[in-house]
Amino acid sequence: MPLNSKFTKFTTASPQLVSVDFVDKATGVGLITFYAGHTDTDGYILSSNAFYSSEASTASGQNVAMDLDFDVLIEKTLIIDGTCIVEIPYILAHDAGSWSSDPNVVVTLRHWDGTTETDLGTATGNKPLVSIGANISKDVLNTVKFDVTRKTFKKGDTLRLTIATAAAGAGTEFILAHDPLGRTNEEATQVVGIDFRGSLSSAIGTWTLTTILKAQIPIVII
Repeated sequence: MPLNSKFTKFTTASPQLVSVDFVDKATGVGLITFYAGHTDTDGYILSSNAFYSSEASTASGQNVAMDLDFDVLIEKTLIIDGTCIVEIPYILAHDAGSWSSDPNVVVTLRHWDGTTETDLGTATGNKPLVSIGANISKDVLNTVKFDVTRKTFKKGDTLRLTIATAAAGAGTEFILAHDPLGRTNEEATQVVGIDFRGSLSSAIGTWTLTTILKAQIPIVII
């Protein structure tokens, strides 16, 4: 005798393969927050768990472009589709004379299968003109929002968040913060020779904004 359909309605569906932090009831899309950080063993990574990054920040070098990939290996099948939001904290540091810049940070979400890298969505953060003096720094927070092309990730695929920026100019460098637990008293990794511990309105101080680099990734609820 077959079971009444009301008892089997939900038993034949595929199980949910990932845990989400939040479900947008308006869209039916789940969101997972991934934190960008650095480990001594695996380099730059993404993790859904906050941790103390072995390096709280990374500097580009004087007048050098930056292009960093933060990766996470996918262990279970998941489908990404929807809108992604990424928060990018960084410092602009300058060592001689006054300087102004209109910084553009390019954020790209990618799929990597070990052979081919596929862009799923991108956006450029754009802040108003930033002006700083000699031997001083300025911290900035960009938040970008962009649509992501629907993509199925299989076990063994890599989800990649790329942060890139052009060279900042002579005597100037871009310093990207990436500490999932948001330490603001860590010295910014830097090479211009400026002795500072973060964003300074004047003299030496600490980061005045967050050091958490994170992305909200849209996941289809199966």
